[in-house]
Amino acid sequence: MKTMKGGAHLLLRAFLVLSAVLLGPATLAAQAARADARPAPPVPVVPHGFLGYTFCRNGLAESWVRADVVGTPQAEEVLAHERVHREQAAAFATCEEWQASLVTAKQVIETEIPAYCAQYRIVVARGAEPYSLRLEYALRIAAQAGAIENRLDVRGMFRDRCEVKSP
Repeated sequence: MKTMKGGAHLLLRAFLVLSAVLLGPATLAAQAARADARPAPPVPVVPHGFLGYTFCRNGLAESWVRADVVGTPQAEEVLAHERVHREQAAAFATCEEWQASLVTAKQVIETEIPAYCAQYRIVVARGAEPYSLRLEYALRIAAQAGAIENRLDVRGMFRDRCEVKSP
């Protein structure tokens, strides 16, 4: 085998480095595309006004938080709320089964009360007035569930199931 002279050797090295830099990312991207050829389904359309939303994708619960909430004190509340929904979904064989179980206003209320309760405890611990906050959350739950039309006592249900223990 012939050895290269100084300049040719440097030229070959430069060519190999340049090839690796230019072709390497494309090769890695192609490998990644083959490894996961099935794209993930998109995030569903989030209902207007929601700060966070838990949804099902490929059998698992995932949560989305609005970008303007991330990094604010409110993010802790929203994440606590959505964490409860992920835990609720995990109790089912698939997330989709959990989602399919939310058919009636009462079922939606039963799902939302523990989530809002987790959020409520954080906000009350920060000094919010508990009675008006309880009313606000009960109205949100009722609106989400269609319970206002069904005349369900969401405020009473929330009060009975979400007490904040005094220090």
